[in-house]
Amino acid sequence: IIGVLIPTDVEGALFSSAATSSGGDQQEMLPITQHGKNVPPPKSPYAIAFVLGAINEAQPSYKGFVYSTLVSARILRRLGSTSDFHVFARLSPESNLTALPEEDQRVFAGYNISVTLLPKLHHQSFTQLQYDKFEALQMTQYKRVLYLDADVMPLVNFDTFMMLSDPDCVDVPTLLKPNMIYATRGEPSNGGMFMLEPLEGDTDMMEDIVRRQHESGQKLPYPHFDKIWGWGHSFIEAGDFWEGIKVKYGRRWAWHAAHADQGLLYYFAKYAKKDVSIIIGDRIQSWSANDGIKQGNLRGSNDE
Repeated sequence: IIGVLIPTDVEGALFSSAATSSGGDQQEMLPITQHGKNVPPPKSPYAIAFVLGAINEAQPSYKGFVYSTLVSARILRRLGSTSDFHVFARLSPESNLTALPEEDQRVFAGYNISVTLLPKLHHQSFTQLQYDKFEALQMTQYKRVLYLDADVMPLVNFDTFMMLSDPDCVDVPTLLKPNMIYATRGEPSNGGMFMLEPLEGDTDMMEDIVRRQHESGQKLPYPHFDKIWGWGHSFIEAGDFWEGIKVKYGRRWAWHAAHADQGLLYYFAKYAKKDVSIIIGDRIQSWSANDGIKQGNLRGSNDE
Protein backbone atom coordinates (compact mmCIF):
# COMPACT_ATOMS: atom_id res chain seq x y z
CA ILE A 1 0.00 0.00 0.00
CA ILE A 2 1.48 3.33 -1.09
CA GLY A 3 3.37 5.31 1.53
CA VAL A 4 2.80 2.74 4.25
CA LEU A 5 4.25 -0.61 3.29
CA ILE A 6 6.76 0.29 0.57
CA PRO A 7 9.82 2.59 0.60
CA THR A 8 9.27 6.24 -0.15
CA ASP A 9 11.66 6.21 -3.11
CA VAL A 10 9.11 4.22 -5.10
CA GLU A 11 6.06 5.88 -3.61
CA GLY A 12 3.36 6.47 -6.19
CA ALA A 13 5.08 4.33 -8.82
CA LEU A 14 2.67 1.44 -8.66
CA PHE A 15 2.13 1.10 -12.38
CA SER A 16 5.41 1.13 -14.25
CA SER A 17 5.15 -1.29 -17.17
CA ALA A 18 2.90 -3.95 -18.65
CA ALA A 19 2.85 -6.64 -21.30
CA THR A 20 -0.31 -7.16 -23.31
CA SER A 21 -1.38 -9.11 -26.32
CA SER A 22 -2.50 -7.33 -29.45
CA GLY A 23 -4.03 -10.53 -30.86
CA GLY A 24 -2.67 -13.35 -32.97
CA ASP A 25 1.02 -14.11 -32.59
CA GLN A 26 2.05 -10.50 -32.16
CA GLN A 27 3.12 -9.26 -28.73
CA GLU A 28 3.18 -5.65 -27.69
CA MET A 29 4.92 -3.94 -24.77
CA LEU A 30 2.66 -1.27 -23.32
CA PRO A 31 4.28 1.25 -20.96
CA ILE A 32 2.15 2.10 -17.94
CA THR A 33 2.40 5.44 -16.18
CA GLN A 34 1.65 6.07 -12.53
CA HIS A 35 -1.75 4.89 -11.34
CA GLY A 36 -2.40 2.99 -14.56
CA LYS A 37 -3.37 5.90 -16.78
CA ASN A 38 -2.32 3.96 -19.89
CA VAL A 39 -3.71 0.57 -18.97
CA PRO A 40 -5.25 -1.37 -21.86
CA PRO A 41 -8.87 -0.35 -22.51
CA PRO A 42 -11.25 -2.93 -21.05
CA LYS A 43 -12.86 -5.43 -23.38
CA SER A 44 -15.23 -6.55 -20.64
CA PRO A 45 -16.92 -4.85 -17.67
CA TYR A 46 -15.28 -7.50 -15.48
CA ALA A 47 -11.70 -8.50 -14.74
CA ILE A 48 -9.96 -11.35 -12.94
CA ALA A 49 -6.69 -10.40 -11.25
CA PHE A 50 -3.70 -12.34 -9.94
CA VAL A 51 -0.51 -11.43 -8.07
CA LEU A 52 2.95 -12.77 -8.85
CA GLY A 53 5.88 -11.95 -6.56
CA ALA A 54 9.52 -12.81 -5.82
CA ILE A 55 10.38 -12.91 -9.53
CA ASN A 56 14.06 -13.78 -9.77
CA GLU A 57 15.81 -14.99 -12.90
CA ALA A 58 18.32 -16.91 -10.72
CA GLN A 59 15.62 -18.69 -8.71
CA PRO A 60 12.97 -19.96 -11.12
CA SER A 61 10.74 -21.46 -8.41
CA TYR A 62 8.33 -18.56 -8.98
CA LYS A 63 7.60 -20.07 -12.41
CA GLY A 64 5.16 -22.49 -10.80
CA PHE A 65 2.87 -19.56 -10.06
CA VAL A 66 3.23 -18.31 -13.63
CA TYR A 67 2.07 -21.68 -14.93
CA SER A 68 -0.76 -22.04 -12.42
CA THR A 69 -2.01 -18.57 -13.40
CA LEU A 70 -2.02 -19.62 -17.04
CA VAL A 71 -3.87 -22.83 -16.17
CA SER A 72 -6.50 -20.88 -14.21
CA ALA A 73 -7.01 -18.47 -17.09
CA ARG A 74 -7.31 -21.34 -19.57
CA ILE A 75 -9.82 -23.20 -17.38
CA LEU A 76 -11.95 -20.10 -16.87
CA ARG A 77 -12.03 -19.28 -20.57
CA ARG A 78 -12.95 -22.85 -21.45
CA LEU A 79 -15.80 -22.54 -18.95
CA GLY A 80 -17.03 -19.46 -20.81
CA SER A 81 -15.41 -16.53 -18.99
CA THR A 82 -15.29 -13.34 -21.04
CA SER A 83 -13.52 -11.32 -18.32
CA ASP A 84 -10.24 -9.55 -18.92
CA PHE A 85 -7.28 -11.13 -17.12
CA HIS A 86 -4.57 -9.15 -15.35
CA VAL A 87 -1.45 -9.94 -13.31
CA PHE A 88 0.25 -7.63 -10.82
CA ALA A 89 3.91 -8.69 -10.78
CA ARG A 90 6.83 -7.67 -8.58
CA LEU A 91 10.51 -8.45 -9.13
CA SER A 92 12.55 -9.84 -6.25
CA PRO A 93 14.98 -7.34 -4.67
CA GLU A 94 17.73 -9.83 -5.60
CA SER A 95 16.79 -9.74 -9.27
CA ASN A 96 19.06 -7.85 -11.66
CA LEU A 97 16.18 -7.26 -14.06
CA THR A 98 14.25 -4.05 -14.52
CA ALA A 99 11.41 -5.65 -16.46
CA LEU A 100 9.51 -8.91 -16.42
CA PRO A 101 11.58 -11.74 -17.99
CA GLU A 102 10.92 -11.92 -21.72
CA GLU A 103 9.74 -15.52 -21.52
CA ASP A 104 7.10 -14.56 -18.94
CA GLN A 105 6.02 -11.57 -21.01
CA ARG A 106 5.67 -13.84 -24.03
CA VAL A 107 3.48 -16.46 -22.35
CA PHE A 108 1.24 -13.88 -20.67
CA ALA A 109 0.84 -12.04 -23.97
CA GLY A 110 0.09 -15.34 -25.69
CA TYR A 111 -2.76 -15.90 -23.23
CA ASN A 112 -3.95 -12.29 -23.63
CA ILE A 113 -3.19 -11.53 -19.97
CA SER A 114 -2.09 -7.96 -19.28
CA VAL A 115 0.64 -7.42 -16.69
CA THR A 116 1.45 -4.53 -14.38
CA LEU A 117 4.99 -4.48 -13.00
CA LEU A 118 5.08 -3.05 -9.48
CA PRO A 119 8.15 -1.27 -8.07
CA LYS A 120 11.00 -3.38 -6.75
CA LEU A 121 11.35 -3.33 -2.95
CA HIS A 122 14.54 -3.03 -0.89
CA HIS A 123 13.94 -6.41 0.77
CA GLN A 124 11.73 -9.41 0.16
CA SER A 125 8.40 -9.20 2.00
CA PHE A 126 5.70 -11.86 2.05
CA THR A 127 3.47 -9.39 3.88
CA GLN A 128 3.78 -6.93 0.99
CA LEU A 129 2.87 -9.74 -1.39
CA GLN A 130 -0.33 -10.25 0.60
CA TYR A 131 -1.19 -6.58 0.29
CA ASP A 132 -0.37 -6.43 -3.42
CA LYS A 133 -3.69 -8.13 -4.17
CA PHE A 134 -5.45 -4.90 -3.19
CA GLU A 135 -3.90 -3.25 -6.24
CA ALA A 136 -7.15 -4.47 -7.80
CA LEU A 137 -8.71 -1.30 -6.35
CA GLN A 138 -6.75 0.66 -8.96
CA MET A 139 -8.71 -1.02 -11.75
CA THR A 140 -11.53 1.51 -11.75
CA GLN A 141 -12.13 1.02 -15.48
CA TYR A 142 -13.96 -2.20 -14.51
CA LYS A 143 -17.32 -2.63 -12.79
CA ARG A 144 -16.05 -5.65 -10.86
CA VAL A 145 -12.66 -7.23 -10.25
CA LEU A 146 -12.41 -10.75 -8.88
CA TYR A 147 -9.05 -11.55 -7.30
CA LEU A 148 -7.64 -15.08 -7.27
CA ASP A 149 -4.50 -16.41 -5.62
CA ALA A 150 -2.25 -17.92 -8.25
CA ASP A 151 -2.61 -21.39 -6.69
CA VAL A 152 -6.42 -21.40 -6.83
CA MET A 153 -7.77 -23.77 -9.47
CA PRO A 154 -11.29 -22.73 -10.59
CA LEU A 155 -13.87 -25.42 -11.32
CA VAL A 156 -16.70 -23.10 -12.42
CA ASN A 157 -17.01 -19.86 -14.36
CA PHE A 158 -16.34 -17.11 -11.81
CA ASP A 159 -17.93 -14.51 -14.08
CA THR A 160 -21.18 -15.65 -12.47
CA PHE A 161 -20.28 -13.95 -9.19
CA MET A 162 -19.76 -10.64 -10.96
CA MET A 163 -22.91 -10.99 -13.03
CA LEU A 164 -24.99 -11.78 -9.91
CA SER A 165 -23.80 -8.51 -8.37
CA ASP A 166 -24.42 -6.34 -11.43
CA PRO A 167 -27.89 -4.74 -11.71
CA ASP A 168 -27.18 -4.02 -15.37
CA CYS A 169 -26.83 -7.73 -16.13
CA VAL A 170 -30.42 -8.58 -17.03
CA ASP A 171 -29.72 -12.28 -17.65
CA VAL A 172 -29.55 -13.12 -13.94
CA PRO A 173 -31.10 -11.72 -10.75
CA THR A 174 -29.01 -9.35 -8.64
CA LEU A 175 -28.40 -11.52 -5.57
CA LEU A 176 -25.00 -10.26 -4.45
CA LYS A 177 -23.63 -6.94 -3.27
CA PRO A 178 -20.92 -5.28 -5.39
CA ASN A 179 -18.24 -6.60 -3.02
CA MET A 180 -18.03 -10.26 -2.04
CA ILE A 181 -15.91 -12.24 0.40
CA TYR A 182 -16.23 -15.79 1.66
CA ALA A 183 -15.65 -17.39 5.05
CA THR A 184 -13.69 -20.55 5.75
CA ARG A 185 -13.81 -22.87 8.76
CA GLY A 186 -12.27 -20.48 11.27
CA GLU A 187 -12.08 -17.18 9.37
CA PRO A 188 -14.76 -14.70 8.26
CA SER A 189 -12.84 -13.87 5.10
CA ASN A 190 -10.29 -15.59 2.90
CA GLY A 191 -7.69 -13.67 0.93
CA GLY A 192 -7.44 -16.33 -1.75
CA MET A 193 -10.57 -15.16 -3.59
CA PHE A 194 -12.73 -12.08 -3.32
CA MET A 195 -14.64 -9.63 -5.50
CA LEU A 196 -14.44 -5.84 -5.35
CA GLU A 197 -16.17 -2.92 -6.99
CA PRO A 198 -13.19 -0.61 -7.58
CA LEU A 199 -14.33 3.00 -7.28
CA GLU A 200 -12.44 6.27 -7.34
CA GLY A 201 -11.24 6.99 -3.82
CA ASP A 202 -11.14 3.35 -2.69
CA THR A 203 -7.35 3.18 -2.81
CA ASP A 204 -7.12 6.30 -0.64
CA MET A 205 -9.63 4.75 1.76
CA MET A 206 -7.58 1.57 1.98
CA GLU A 207 -4.36 3.51 2.52
CA ASP A 208 -5.96 5.52 5.34
CA ILE A 209 -7.07 2.31 7.07
CA VAL A 210 -3.59 0.82 6.84
CA ARG A 211 -1.96 4.08 7.93
CA ARG A 212 -4.16 4.37 11.02
CA GLN A 213 -3.47 0.79 12.04
CA HIS A 214 0.24 1.23 11.35
CA GLU A 215 0.42 4.32 13.54
CA SER A 216 -1.53 2.79 16.42
CA GLY A 217 0.42 -0.47 16.12
CA GLN A 218 3.71 1.32 16.68
CA LYS A 219 2.57 1.97 20.25
CA LEU A 220 1.90 -1.73 20.88
CA PRO A 221 4.34 -4.57 21.58
CA TYR A 222 5.06 -7.13 18.87
CA PRO A 223 3.18 -8.11 16.71
CA HIS A 224 1.90 -4.50 16.91
CA PHE A 225 -1.73 -5.48 16.41
CA ASP A 226 -4.67 -4.92 18.76
CA LYS A 227 -6.88 -8.02 18.71
CA ILE A 228 -9.78 -6.06 20.21
CA TRP A 229 -9.84 -3.16 17.74
CA GLY A 230 -8.09 -4.85 14.83
CA TRP A 231 -8.22 -2.59 11.79
CA GLY A 232 -10.55 -0.11 13.48
CA HIS A 233 -13.63 -1.94 14.80
CA SER A 234 -14.32 -3.49 18.21
CA PHE A 235 -16.85 -6.30 17.98
CA ILE A 236 -17.26 -6.20 21.75
CA GLU A 237 -18.00 -2.47 21.92
CA ALA A 238 -20.26 -2.57 18.84
CA GLY A 239 -22.15 -5.62 20.08
CA ASP A 240 -21.66 -7.62 16.88
CA PHE A 241 -19.49 -10.57 15.86
CA TRP A 242 -17.88 -12.30 12.92
CA GLU A 243 -18.72 -15.78 11.63
CA GLY A 244 -16.74 -18.57 10.07
CA ILE A 245 -18.19 -21.87 8.96
CA LYS A 246 -17.32 -23.45 12.33
CA VAL A 247 -16.96 -20.30 14.45
CA LYS A 248 -20.28 -18.56 15.07
CA TYR A 249 -19.59 -15.73 17.52
CA GLY A 250 -16.08 -14.38 16.99
CA ARG A 251 -15.43 -11.18 18.92
CA ARG A 252 -11.67 -10.74 18.53
CA TRP A 253 -9.44 -10.08 15.55
CA ALA A 254 -7.67 -13.34 16.22
CA TRP A 255 -8.30 -15.50 13.15
CA HIS A 256 -5.56 -16.54 10.75
CA ALA A 257 -4.05 -13.49 8.99
CA ALA A 258 -6.43 -11.12 10.81
CA HIS A 259 -3.43 -8.79 11.13
CA ALA A 260 -2.76 -9.05 7.40
CA ASP A 261 -4.79 -9.37 4.20
CA GLN A 262 -7.68 -11.43 5.60
CA GLY A 263 -8.42 -8.98 8.40
CA LEU A 264 -7.94 -5.91 6.22
CA LEU A 265 -10.24 -7.38 3.56
CA TYR A 266 -12.98 -8.06 6.12
CA TYR A 267 -12.78 -4.58 7.64
CA PHE A 268 -12.62 -2.82 4.28
CA ALA A 269 -15.58 -4.65 2.74
CA LYS A 270 -17.88 -4.69 5.79
CA TYR A 271 -17.05 -1.63 7.88
CA ALA A 272 -15.49 0.79 5.37
CA LYS A 273 -17.38 0.08 2.14
CA LYS A 274 -20.43 -1.23 4.03
CA ASP A 275 -21.67 -2.95 0.91
CA VAL A 276 -20.74 -6.63 0.87
CA SER A 277 -22.05 -10.16 0.55
CA ILE A 278 -20.35 -12.75 2.73
CA ILE A 279 -20.62 -16.41 1.73
CA ILE A 280 -20.61 -18.64 4.82
CA GLY A 281 -21.02 -22.26 3.80
CA ASP A 282 -24.49 -22.52 2.23
CA ARG A 283 -25.58 -19.10 3.49
CA ILE A 284 -25.06 -15.61 2.09
CA GLN A 285 -25.12 -12.60 4.38
CA SER A 286 -25.74 -9.23 2.76
CA TRP A 287 -24.66 -6.07 4.56
CA SER A 288 -25.27 -2.49 3.45
CA ALA A 289 -24.64 1.11 4.38
CA ASN A 290 -26.64 1.44 7.60
CA ASP A 291 -23.51 1.42 9.77
CA GLY A 292 -22.80 -2.14 8.81
CA ILE A 293 -26.16 -3.45 10.05
CA LYS A 294 -27.08 -6.74 8.42
CA GLN A 295 -30.02 -6.33 6.08
CA GLY A 296 -30.88 -9.96 5.56
CA ASN A 297 -29.77 -13.54 5.21
CA LEU A 298 -30.12 -15.19 1.79
CA ARG A 299 -30.20 -18.95 2.10
CA GLY A 300 -28.15 -21.13 -0.17
CA SER A 301 -29.37 -23.78 -2.57
CA ASN A 302 -29.67 -26.31 0.25
CA ASP A 303 -32.83 -24.68 1.53
CA GLU A 304 -34.87 -22.53 -0.77
